Amino acid sequence: MKNLRSLAALSLLAATVAHAAAPAALSTDPSVANRANLGHALQAFLAQRGDICLAKYDWPIDVSARDIAAGTRDAVQLPVMASQGLVLARPGYVIYKNEAGDEERVSTTRYELTELGRRYFKAGHETVLHPHGGPEVVRRGDFCAGHLDLDSIVRISEPVVAQGQPRTASVAYRYRFTPEAWVRNDAARAVFPMIDKIMKSQGEMLMTQNFHFDGQHWVADTTLE
Repeated sequence: MKNLRSLAALSLLAATVAHAAAPAALSTDPSVANRANLGHALQAFLAQRGDICLAKYDWPIDVSARDIAAGTRDAVQLPVMASQGLVLARPGYVIYKNEAGDEERVSTTRYELTELGRRYFKAGHETVLHPHGGPEVVRRGDFCAGHLDLDSIVRISEPVVAQGQPRTASVAYRYRFTPEAWVRNDAARAVFPMIDKIMKSQGEMLMTQNFHFDGQHWVADTTLE
């Protein structure tokens, strides 16, 4: 079972899907962790945060000969993105210094977003990170691959109760995925295997989303560890 938040580290993070059944009316008690209350909370969350993005926050991106030798993610993915006109590759070099202070000139390719690529970079997309339990880091903007919508809720966990009031609960749900145009080819899906899996598994694979009750509403947890 995958968590939407973890998919954002390639990171994951929509509106209601047309054929999905509308959730029942909100409960008169908003603190109840039922299908109506959490269904509305989940749909609101996906409407705002349902984009599936690549964790490519900062542009331009440099890929050195060392990166190519190591087969890093950017070294594998960016040439494919360049072949689709999403990024422009400019050859160059960088100077590395070793511990002794000796300099080494390493060939490097700088990848910049093209006008086409900027269509898929969503400046308003926000990712909140707590790397290794450290201080909170907020990253704004990301290159995105598509959008999740709610298909159906499968189950809701028993809420964890504190002082007689529900505080946390999780929802397992099936989703629909609308890919961006650039994802709809074999070359892109080959270098973005998680996106490929999301596309192939829509309507089948379960996602989970955690929620907490803030005293008035159920609110989705959005921080990535």
